[in-house]
Amino acid sequence: MKDFLIVIVIFTLTPCFITYIITRKNTLKKANITKDNLNTIDSQAIKIDEQKEIIENASKELNEIQENISKGVQAINALKAENSEILALKDKECELNTSVSELVSNIEKLTQKQEKLNNHINELVKRNDLYSRVDELISYGHYDTPEYLYKTSDRYAEEIKQIRDKQKEMIINKEAIIYPDDNLITNFAKLEKQIFTNTTKLMLRAFNMECDMLISKVNPSNFTRTLEQISKLASDIEKLAITLEIGFDEDYIDLKMTECELFYHYKLKKQEEQEEQRLLKEQMKEEQKAAAEYQREIEKAKKEEEIYQNLLDRAKKELEISADKEAARLRIEQLERELAEAIQKSQRAQSMAELTKKGYVYIISNIGSFGEDVYKIGMTRRLEPMDRVKELGDASVPFNFDVHAIISCDDAPALEAFLHKVFNRKRVNAVNLRKEFFKVGIDEIKKVLDEQIGAENYDFKTTILAEEYFESRRLLG
Repeated sequence: MKDFLIVIVIFTLTPCFITYIITRKNTLKKANITKDNLNTIDSQAIKIDEQKEIIENASKELNEIQENISKGVQAINALKAENSEILALKDKECELNTSVSELVSNIEKLTQKQEKLNNHINELVKRNDLYSRVDELISYGHYDTPEYLYKTSDRYAEEIKQIRDKQKEMIINKEAIIYPDDNLITNFAKLEKQIFTNTTKLMLRAFNMECDMLISKVNPSNFTRTLEQISKLASDIEKLAITLEIGFDEDYIDLKMTECELFYHYKLKKQEEQEEQRLLKEQMKEEQKAAAEYQREIEKAKKEEEIYQNLLDRAKKELEISADKEAARLRIEQLERELAEAIQKSQRAQSMAELTKKGYVYIISNIGSFGEDVYKIGMTRRLEPMDRVKELGDASVPFNFDVHAIISCDDAPALEAFLHKVFNRKRVNAVNLRKEFFKVGIDEIKKVLDEQIGAENYDFKTTILAEEYFESRRLLG
């Protein structure tokens, strides 16, 4: 602050000094011109000397001030240099702070990545442990999902999986095979343990793989036999290790039996579903045939109605000019009856076409093909039910069917289902429910029908003609 004041003083005195010099020059000029002013000049010269001394002193002070100013400038430059260094350090600090932030962010990312890697490593360790156990189970011939299970519906697949999980648990817990603890083979405990481990592994591998093969081939015709084979298989394998007194746990064998039963029931269900699909297609085909037949009958009846109507109109005109009035009237009456029949037939066909459940329940037999007391109870929506009966006897059996009853009803499927339920325990084929043959007496069928719909509402024939069959027997001796 002091240095700045000195600078200001210097700049203030400098104009005064300049003014003084100019004034002195002017004075000297005047002294040369006017001598009268010499005294004044002398006195002024004295003053000038005084001023000169003052100026010299001021000059000295000015030099000192300049030196101080120079020192101040140097100090200012030094401060500026220090300030530049400070600013540079601040910029460096900002750069370092940015670098530190980036490093902290990278450290956080690396920490997160490390955590993920640790989790992944732990998961791999768990999987490795699981795969090790799976490999161990495979060495016993027990696969997590047998090949046949891929063809099984979800419901049965889940139940079979639960059963196989129990088998797996017994294998892991060393409970599938039992053997006495006090059975000594050698004096070396380690070798003895290895013998028992390898033997149980071989027994389980043979038993499990053979059971998977047997179960995959189970069907209604060999189900009981398959269960017997599983039991015999366990017994045969145990005989091979009889000297070691090793055997299968009964619970493990029961689990295999249950697995076989579940897969067998699945196959039955699958067969039933396929049969239902076949029946549905057959029913649709039957309905299409019936609809086409109804349509043909409607068109045929309309044509007949039109023909009889034209004949009747012509007969009425001829009556007016006919000589034989009585014969003409009889002709008209006959045509009216035939027209009425044609109209009734058309209405009946139209009614049958509109009522989808209306149809016929038929009861037929074929002693030459199926033996005595075997009857087929079925249903058709055909306008002419005998067409269906003839179809059944055309190529599939060697003799024609005998028809015992054809019952017209508004809900033919319901009556058919009722009869099938009543005689369900007497089915010839208990597996395929669409094979509608029943081993039952004809009188028993009639009794049930009488109670259900009344004897007066249908015609029933108990006589079995079987003409072709009996004639064939006679001819063949």
